[in-house]
Amino acid sequence: MVLYIRTDKRRKDTLLVLQDGSDQKLHINGLKLLDHFCYAHGSSLEGRRQAIMKTLGIMQKVPILIDEATREMYFPLFDLRRTINYWINERYIESGAPCTKKTCWIRFLNGREFLFPADVRVVKLQRKRCALYLAKLEQKRVCYEQDVLSIFADEKRGNQNE
Repeated sequence: MVLYIRTDKRRKDTLLVLQDGSDQKLHINGLKLLDHFCYAHGSSLEGRRQAIMKTLGIMQKVPILIDEATREMYFPLFDLRRTINYWINERYIESGAPCTKKTCWIRFLNGREFLFPADVRVVKLQRKRCALYLAKLEQKRVCYEQDVLSIFADEKRGNQNE
């Protein structure tokens, strides 16, 4: 599984850092790669992005839900206009800790730690956004299921009265 993705617009390549400690360099735009991930799970990057933007009321640094079943979400550390960006897989983060004012350590569940060029507050905010979106998604799913069940129950009651 991918722990994080590093994109570089100048070089037009993407570095994937994997759970086993290895990394892979791909000659593909990072957003296209995320789009492929989304399509593998039945949606598009833009569709996922719009859903999260609307649900959370945010416009920048929008996290992307890849897979609802596994709750796999990636969040960017920087605005998409930056030449170099990082997309962190929130599902595998254990903790974040400050190093300096503009750098932080992120420890993943497999015990590996990486230094990122961002304030730890950015990581905390992005993790909070991911958790909030997943909670709202679950709440909407439960409401939908309850509405569907009540519709079926109402239809069944209507048929019995006839």
